[in-house]
Amino acid sequence: MINNTLIGTIFVFSFLLVSCGSPTENPKGSLTGVVQLEGETDHSGIVLAVYELAYLDTANVRINQTYPHIGVIINQHTEFDHRLQSPVKFTQTEADGSFELKNISTGQYNVVAIKDGWGFKYINEIEIGEGDNELSDQPELYEETIISGFFENQNNYFLTDHHYIIEDDTELLPNQYLEIKPGAIVRITPGKDLLIHGTLKAQSEENNMFWVTSNDGFDEELTFYDSLQFYNRMELSSIASIEDDLIEWGKWDWGNISLVSNIANCSYKNLVFSNNSSGLYVNNAQVIEIENVISKTCNNSEYGGIVAFNIENLEISKSIVMNNYNGIYSKFSPTSLIENNYVSHNTIGVRGLTLKGNIEHNEFTRNMECDIKLSGNTIEGEITISYNDIYSNTGIWRFRYGSFNTFYNLEINYNNFYNTDWFIYLSTYCIGSNVYATNNFFNYMIDEETISNFIYDNIDNNHCAFVNISGFFTSPIIEAGLE
Repeated sequence: MINNTLIGTIFVFSFLLVSCGSPTENPKGSLTGVVQLEGETDHSGIVLAVYELAYLDTANVRINQTYPHIGVIINQHTEFDHRLQSPVKFTQTEADGSFELKNISTGQYNVVAIKDGWGFKYINEIEIGEGDNELSDQPELYEETIISGFFENQNNYFLTDHHYIIEDDTELLPNQYLEIKPGAIVRITPGKDLLIHGTLKAQSEENNMFWVTSNDGFDEELTFYDSLQFYNRMELSSIASIEDDLIEWGKWDWGNISLVSNIANCSYKNLVFSNNSSGLYVNNAQVIEIENVISKTCNNSEYGGIVAFNIENLEISKSIVMNNYNGIYSKFSPTSLIENNYVSHNTIGVRGLTLKGNIEHNEFTRNMECDIKLSGNTIEGEITISYNDIYSNTGIWRFRYGSFNTFYNLEINYNNFYNTDWFIYLSTYCIGSNVYATNNFFNYMIDEETISNFIYDNIDNNHCAFVNISGFFTSPIIEAGLE
């Protein structure tokens, strides 16, 4: 018995040693291919780097999946920036442009080809399987073009996959033309401006968007940056013209005010603004349409994700504004329609100063200060807030601006209020016209007295107006929210 026990113990111990000494390894693969420099015979020294896929914000993905017609569909093309990550593996090309990257764990990756003076190219979502893998296409890099001061030619073209570096403050003159082709990359030196006085064509395509960014952090050392220096702005002056009155399928990041437009009439569609001090800023215009835009992480309290000042007729629709100070900031806009937008995780969801028009069929959630903040008295008429889902701590806040009282009519109808602190809050000395908040749903509350505890008006302070909440519903309004 002793011998049998001893033999069994030795067998188990030996098995454990073998198991511990030979752990199961993740399957590995290699990647080979060829990258070349346009017009060169020596293609050596191009850095090839493999990166993990960029993180896609889960809230944004959820909205894309639930409402695919709201905002741009985010993916690796819209989100990946190699400056914000460290590579998994990297190598350099031989003289013929060939390269080999070995021992890569299987999975999906983004691949970057980069060389100083030649820009870079992204090949997104490459599948690395076990064994040998080869790039299906042969990427080509193009020598960077540096522009400073003024454009030299009357007709100018920013070509696909080419890099254009705005080295100093640079102007496109009134008699000049610039077309930004799909996939072109415009890199503006930190602190500098690109000012357009002439004619601009900027109409790209899905999954091949043109890109305007700061010329910071591009180096062959593949340095990881927590943040980048901002370029100042890309600005369209009041004498510029936009071909077809349309800018679409572009992305802007790492700018102070990433895109400023003073164009009288224009549509901005399918655009992405991220990591700016302020996103899209339209100013002093007659008719502006903003549709299917994403603007996120724009943290300047004086601006916001989407900013519209002095617009006669303004429409902002089907857009996603997230993680900004002001999600949408509209000022001095007498005819406005803000509809079917997802407004989340901002300090203030929609900020309106002397605003008139409709705010309807939006979803507001997790905006820290409030969902909608309104003030101003110089426009006769009314603001109508209807058919919205309103979820943050404070829903609608009407506040006093300077020495002015808020004498516009405020109609708040057919909304679902789920707020935890205040449904409607009127700041002290908001003694203008009363607020008609009739036919709303107030978080399953069934009597007016309970609802009134979540409304701050002249019942709480006689220096405020009165909020009428008659006709409230005790079940959510199914027609409210995003359409």
